[in-house]
Amino acid sequence: MRSKDLLVLALVLTLGLSVAACAPASTQTGERGVDKGAAPQLSADSNKVAFWMSKWENDKPKAGGVMKRSQSTVAPSLDLISEGTQGTHVPVMPVYNSLLEYQYDIGDNVGFPSKIVPGLAERWSVSNDGLTYTFNLRKGVKFHDGKEFTSADAKFSIERIMKPPPKTPSLRSAWYTQVVDKLETPDPYTFVIKLNDLDAAFIAKIAAGYSPMVPKHILEPFNARITEVDLAKVVGTGPFKLVSGKREVSWHLKKNENYWKPGMPYLDAIDDFVIIEAASAAAAFEAGELDTTSDSAIDQSKLRSIIQRMEDKVNAFSSVSAGGLGGTMFFNTNRKPFDDVRVRKAIMMGIDWRAIEKVVYEGRSCIGGYQAPQGNWGISCEEVAKIKGYGASTPENKVEAKKLLAEAGYPNGFDVTILMGYGATNDQIHQMVQQMLPEIGVKVNLRPMERTAYYNAMNTGDFEMNSMGALAALDDPNDHLALWIICEGGRNYGKFCDQKVEQLYKQQSKELNVEKRKKIYRELELYLLEQAPMVQAWGTGEAIGIVNRSYMKGWIPMAGRHTQFNWETIWMDK
Repeated sequence: MRSKDLLVLALVLTLGLSVAACAPASTQTGERGVDKGAAPQLSADSNKVAFWMSKWENDKPKAGGVMKRSQSTVAPSLDLISEGTQGTHVPVMPVYNSLLEYQYDIGDNVGFPSKIVPGLAERWSVSNDGLTYTFNLRKGVKFHDGKEFTSADAKFSIERIMKPPPKTPSLRSAWYTQVVDKLETPDPYTFVIKLNDLDAAFIAKIAAGYSPMVPKHILEPFNARITEVDLAKVVGTGPFKLVSGKREVSWHLKKNENYWKPGMPYLDAIDDFVIIEAASAAAAFEAGELDTTSDSAIDQSKLRSIIQRMEDKVNAFSSVSAGGLGGTMFFNTNRKPFDDVRVRKAIMMGIDWRAIEKVVYEGRSCIGGYQAPQGNWGISCEEVAKIKGYGASTPENKVEAKKLLAEAGYPNGFDVTILMGYGATNDQIHQMVQQMLPEIGVKVNLRPMERTAYYNAMNTGDFEMNSMGALAALDDPNDHLALWIICEGGRNYGKFCDQKVEQLYKQQSKELNVEKRKKIYRELELYLLEQAPMVQAWGTGEAIGIVNRSYMKGWIPMAGRHTQFNWETIWMDK
């Protein structure tokens, strides 16, 4: 047995779940999409913020308690700017605050908050030309080590995202490097950002959890990526302190007694357990060892069984993401033959996406475009399905696919290797693709590997065509496309780089008129669908994302990585 498995088994035994640990292992690992499941269905009301607010409106929050949760993802590092996985987000994000924050309005859909409110900046203003942002910082806010947060820290935090330390990826560096001209600190409580071009989503980026305010006095001399051994460097102004942990076992957070928001957080502590096997995590939740869990720890069929058995003892939230479900397919456009759009389109036409929707996601997803169809920007899945290569693979499509391959110089097809090991959703998609593509002359070889090695292969471009989770922080093209599609995107795994895309992206990114911007974005999205650098599945709101015990109140999940793992408002009614 591998050492990682021994550690996980030891944890399960500690939780009193030795029987569960001996149960048949689930192949579900990582941040998954929707797996096969049965009734019950989530009600339409549960997708509305008003539904949850009304449940708790007459309840007075209670202080105290330790929230225990689980996830199956191991943190690659503890550096929030470097990672796109819940393994890092869950234990690290509660340590920090951003200058601004997201907040739900009562009319919002779950997952898509519409309001941006003050955070570490008590107010902000924007110049008439839209190029100068002035943030007036709160006075007296302290880092966990007692040092005051000032404009010098705010400036350093943005600089660190733009120009990270050596060997430290910064996934959203393009958020700022593309538009920031100067960062100024006229006094300790005023922070000014001057842009060289307009950015319609700039405030949305400042408010995201991916723009954490970090301590200059600690991280400037450190000048490196924060890893597991650097726990003392994980210092912020946030509601919780990360006090201990081991990346393959658990993380432990303690309440910040000097938090700048009066009365918060309500919890005394958070214990986040890494339980790789879904069966063990499900058993722990039902046994009362966990207060909350999610589809990053337990597959859909088990989550639905839990809801069915526990009924009114749990609350379930749907899985809706600003970045789509796990299983987004990327083509490595830096490698032949996927540098040729004809090959990518042929592959698209050789895959029966309707079958993948039905089998892998059990009809609770759709193959869509480049923004969430439930959000403010994405075109509908029905429209996408009408584009050749995004629906069922018909006999006519297969004939045309072979013709495109011949035109590209592959009349006899070719072999391609697809990696296995990121998660059950991804593996199932790859197995189905292996069965489908020989019909157009493409032989698929599957290569198993450990999840960490898989993740590294994607990050380094050591793959041909492969799927990955495509999470996003914002329901805005300036986030999703900046991360996944533009030439310098931090997670542009396939190294797709197209000058028309760059031109349209920049044009829409600085258009402040929403309707004009949507028109430009639509042109861009339709062009991307024709170029097919990646293929994305979106949840339809019927898949389960979060399951909390009913005594967990005051918190509604947000799509992507806004402030959803801040945990300051959640409390235990027991």
